[in-house]
Amino acid sequence: YLFQAQTLARGELWAEAPPLPEFFKQEFLLVQNGRWFGKYPPGYPAVLALGVLLHAPWLINPLLATLTVPLLYQVGRQLGNGRIALIAAGLMTLSPFFLFLSGSMMAHAAELFWLTLFMLSWWLVMGGKKQEHRGAQRQHRGAQRVGLALLAGVAAGMAFLTRQLTAVAIVAPFFLLSTWFSPLPWRERRRHGIVWLAGLLPLVVLLFVYQWAVTGDARQDPRLLFWPYDRLGFGDDVGEAPNLLEIAPLDEDPGYIIVWRTDPSQPPRGHTPQRGLHNILRNWHALQTDLFGWLPLVTFAFLWLGFLLNKRASPADWILLATLVSLTAVETFYWHSGIMYGPRYLYGALPALLLLTARGVQALASWLGGRKGWWLTAVPLTLLILGNSFTLPSRMDSYRGFNFVEGDKVAAVATAVPPDEKALIFVTSPTGGWWEYGELFVGNEAVVNGRLVFARDLGPTANRTLLAYYPGYIPYRFEDGKLYRLG
Repeated sequence: YLFQAQTLARGELWAEAPPLPEFFKQEFLLVQNGRWFGKYPPGYPAVLALGVLLHAPWLINPLLATLTVPLLYQVGRQLGNGRIALIAAGLMTLSPFFLFLSGSMMAHAAELFWLTLFMLSWWLVMGGKKQEHRGAQRQHRGAQRVGLALLAGVAAGMAFLTRQLTAVAIVAPFFLLSTWFSPLPWRERRRHGIVWLAGLLPLVVLLFVYQWAVTGDARQDPRLLFWPYDRLGFGDDVGEAPNLLEIAPLDEDPGYIIVWRTDPSQPPRGHTPQRGLHNILRNWHALQTDLFGWLPLVTFAFLWLGFLLNKRASPADWILLATLVSLTAVETFYWHSGIMYGPRYLYGALPALLLLTARGVQALASWLGGRKGWWLTAVPLTLLILGNSFTLPSRMDSYRGFNFVEGDKVAAVATAVPPDEKALIFVTSPTGGWWEYGELFVGNEAVVNGRLVFARDLGPTANRTLLAYYPGYIPYRFEDGKLYRLG
């Protein structure tokens, strides 16, 4: 994502292919027809590029997360009331799941921002609250709705440009059901739907234009160029090919290593409905601990109480539940569980999870009766929140350097190389893992002609070939965490 953002910040859709691309091979980056580009859609990199231009790409996701909280509050006020909105917004700011992904540089914070903005703006279009207007007020309200419909379309389109599957799974049921339950005449619903499409469709088309620009084929998903098996659906050719898991002992901690390899004599790994359901169960199990940091048995208790204690659920309750069910169902068709910083494939369901939980808190307090009911509900809820606050710092600390993402090594090299010197640093990879070079690859900043150039160490003979492309650069080797100047 950062590579794509750095490229877009220079006003380019792709970077020029590096000399001898094998020296710069890195996860999820492709070299094709002289073009060097990332495999992911451009929605999040375009937003992240703003951070690159400000020399603070790390700021974008925390900023998007901060803006999402008041958006969720307003969604809660529109779909419920002020208490539900306040509880949901408060739970969001304390959710480990929300905080972990908001502190990463993955696309999910942008996804959640656009989805929440879509929910709020479209609900206001289709009804909202206090809709009785007359005369000039009605005309003004009609103009507002047109603007909000366009905004809802743009937000849905940006969510699609960011993460397509999640966007479709959340936007489709929310759009269809909120339109169906709307008190507006059908003629107005159709008119606002057309405006919504006017905001959405250009961004949907933009994805195919982008794919045509970088691959030469509008229908070619760059992700399939990197992993041809990275598709939705079921079958032997869907999902990773290695089908045999081996556990090898190690002398040092953690004591063992897990290795996948391909064995033609064994059945293909593939993807099946059973594997899809298994992935969903893993995600829900992770959500029990990561959503609020509470005891797993009570994580979803308030959510279901909202339906059990209310004699009649509101249309808003069913719409939110539909988005939750829809996202869970479509993720069954994907071969990977995706658990990283929590069950991130369910991140788009946060508005539904938080608002339905807040609805359940209110339902329990009302069922227990008056002010006493609120006190009886607030005490156990506060104890659960306090328990999370005690464990949250250690859990956050466990994510420092997670998945080999840290900038310490690049900073150390930048300090060690004299500022008036250009350096070509060959990075060794004893295990052959992507991360050993990946930890330093980010120092290239999507170009391989800066003051510091990080390349893979492919051996003395090959290295001299690459060095010929860099006259005036001093060769170094980075090995075992240390920088050595070469003769």
